[in-house]
Amino acid sequence: MLKNGFCPSKEGWGPWSSRRDLDLTPCFERGVIVPALNLLFVALAVYRIRTLQRTYRLPSASTKTAAYWVKLVLSSVIACLAFAELAHLGLRRSGGLRRFNVFIASQLLQAIAYSLAVRLHHYEHTRTRRSSDVLLLFWLASLVVGLLTLRTDRQTSRPSEAKHPIVWALRYSTAAAMAALFAAELWPRKVAEYVLLDDNDLVASGAPEDEANIFSRLTFSWMSPLLVMGQHKQIREGDLWALPGQVAPLNVAERFGDHWQNELDQSTPARQPSLVRALWRTMGWPFALAGLFKLIQDVLQFSQPVLLSRLIGFVASYATDHPQP
Repeated sequence: MLKNGFCPSKEGWGPWSSRRDLDLTPCFERGVIVPALNLLFVALAVYRIRTLQRTYRLPSASTKTAAYWVKLVLSSVIACLAFAELAHLGLRRSGGLRRFNVFIASQLLQAIAYSLAVRLHHYEHTRTRRSSDVLLLFWLASLVVGLLTLRTDRQTSRPSEAKHPIVWALRYSTAAAMAALFAAELWPRKVAEYVLLDDNDLVASGAPEDEANIFSRLTFSWMSPLLVMGQHKQIREGDLWALPGQVAPLNVAERFGDHWQNELDQSTPARQPSLVRALWRTMGWPFALAGLFKLIQDVLQFSQPVLLSRLIGFVASYATDHPQP
């Protein structure tokens, strides 16, 4: 019932296709990969929206620029295309809920996620100074997954391009709109638009890292201007940027003071104020994440000579009468 009903594909749930080499089944793509991506985004987007709702909203004249409307229009178009494809899937199937399958369920969840992305684009552009990490990763992953499912559907001819040209036109349009929206979100914003409020998260500190998107931070490309400057002259103290607002001494001291005051206010004879708790709430998570990365690096560093020794031993065993299998 599950295979022939909820998964109408003859290849079943897979994950690997029995008819195509090194390829996933349509039901696994639509029933596992696509929902997992969209559910993760919905959870992160709801959390992000609730966080941004508690921050200042910048004046409309400074934030509702051409870039803002381009993002809003493109994300709205993607959501409308998803609902249009969902409507087409429902109309060309008869039988009501008895024909409700993984493809319709996946498309419905995808349309909901795209609609939520429109809302998140609004909050991110009007209340932050840099490109949204959540949206950048979501649109890139959605584009990759969309092209993957598009390739699988073309190979399996589901649905037929000759019989259902509208569906394929919707999918091609969605992929093009996603690529354009990803490029628009990747485009850097003008810092001058966001230096209007006296808030640590909004006032520009002069540090490029504050405006760098997630890909720039992962590759450290935001440091390129400083490296180029170092090629032409000796870097002096005045050439260095200020620290990012999150780790600026005044901001860290203010956060620590607030956490320590909370410890004092909540102290009882059974619960004494804790300096460790105050420090952890101030800068605990960044140091914990850095410690995790350091642990991974140390493990990989020590495992390299061990693996090399095993590899040499394996190769050397073939020069003996008892080679290793």
